[in-house]
Amino acid sequence: TKDYKTAEQMIAQALTILQKNKYPEQYKCHEYRGDLYLVQGQIQKAYAAYGTALKIAKQYFPKKSAHITRLKSKIPFIQRFILFLKSYWN
Repeated sequence: TKDYKTAEQMIAQALTILQKNKYPEQYKCHEYRGDLYLVQGQIQKAYAAYGTALKIAKQYFPKKSAHITRLKSKIPFIQRFILFLKSYWN
């Protein structure tokens, strides 16, 4: 089933714990939130969540880490999709 509300609640709970303890893995919650928004068609929210994830990951990981590389690959995809939608609707 696609229980997006429960998924969002679980991500929020995990993020609260990770932020409270200042764990670097908190970036994953933002990435997962971006993934969740993306499958729901909330493109702008997905873009913002991936941006937040990347900002956090850059604080904790080397520039060429797999985490940063993966996040960097998601952002241009979203940007291209937004441009496509804008050109389609104009």
